[in-house]
Amino acid sequence: MNPNTVSFSRQENGDVRVTITAPDGRTLATEVVNKHHWISDVLNVTIHSERPGDYHAWLSHHDGEKDILEGRRGGY
Repeated sequence: MNPNTVSFSRQENGDVRVTITAPDGRTLATEVVNKHHWISDVLNVTIHSERPGDYHAWLSHHDGEKDILEGRRGGY
């Protein structure tokens, strides 16, 4: 049994489109998540959860203003 595929794409305004696709290529669901909710949700499921200062650092990274992972590609 092939599992469904979940994909993410950044929209022009920074929001994130989440799409669930069936193995046969049919789109099962799609939802656009506001970038501020996206960042907070992702931080909350990390090993450290959301720590002071994380949100604004990741917002800058998400918006392409600053690469906070430069030199840290092995993990956050």
